[in-house]
Amino acid sequence: MKVESLVSRDIFYLTMMYAFNGVHDKVPLWGHLRRIAGTITGPHAIAGDFNCVLSATERVGGNVPTTEIEPFRDCVADCRVLNINVIGSLFAWNNKQKPEERIYSRLDRVLVNKAWCDHLPNLYAHFLPEGMYDHTPCIVSRSKQTQGKCSFKYFNMWGGSKDFIPIVRSNWEKYNDNENATNIKQKQVEELQAQLGRDPTDMLLRSIEYEAVHLLKELSIARDSFFSQKAKHRWVKEGDSNSAFFHGLLKQRKHWNKVIKVEDIHGKVCDTPEQIQSAFLGYYRQLLGTTHTTNKVHKRIIDQGPRCSPNDCSRVLIRPVNAIIL
Repeated sequence: MKVESLVSRDIFYLTMMYAFNGVHDKVPLWGHLRRIAGTITGPHAIAGDFNCVLSATERVGGNVPTTEIEPFRDCVADCRVLNINVIGSLFAWNNKQKPEERIYSRLDRVLVNKAWCDHLPNLYAHFLPEGMYDHTPCIVSRSKQTQGKCSFKYFNMWGGSKDFIPIVRSNWEKYNDNENATNIKQKQVEELQAQLGRDPTDMLLRSIEYEAVHLLKELSIARDSFFSQKAKHRWVKEGDSNSAFFHGLLKQRKHWNKVIKVEDIHGKVCDTPEQIQSAFLGYYRQLLGTTHTTNKVHKRIIDQGPRCSPNDCSRVLIRPVNAIIL
């Protein structure tokens, strides 16, 4: 589905879907989604009932075979789409059975590509209570929040450089843009290699190119270490390419850390930054600044139960420990 904004005239692409229940029945669907995603370069969202989960943690009350997870996970990776932030009911489906037979699964979701994240960075999906149905209704909205101030963070890759301490001492406030330095060195290496392609007998040019490639490798390792720590994804390994999909994961994690809505102590839903801040302050002021009365312990009630004499207590405490006690 091709959608045009009446305000900005931007073009968006939306794929609505409903997947079959069987694992093998969904195989053609995964291939179809790959073909659709491969032909779209603009903002693209895929939403609906996938009838599948991405991990075992997305189901409660039933087993999740790997044969169900892996094809869907591979399709999501190939389509280079990500989950948008979710509030409300994470498990969008349940089988409505008796309590001891109830199964909850996250079958419904909204996936978007990087272009969509760039155009609508504060998008989130609100899954409402399902009522009498087995699936929860979903409303996709845009958060009212704006980017605030970011705290300073230290990254481990900095300490791996021999020049780290001298740079910090000489110019504390100077920012070292590793990403920009890597891109510049990459272009220099490409130019040198192009010259070598025209004249591979130039020994001086070979030496310069060799040193440039060595420095580029060091910068690339530092860059990947930086983004690996920032993304906090275990599957990221040293040497992984710095792709647009990788940067999309960083934006996704940053968006997930946002508090989009919260209820205050009076049950009112707060969705603006000022209201959310006031709700948290009000809760902790009540929690930490309120005096609570406790029930008085009556000695006469304690005396009605069995009591140990001081000697009995001493014997119990110094009694040897044996295997039966352990």
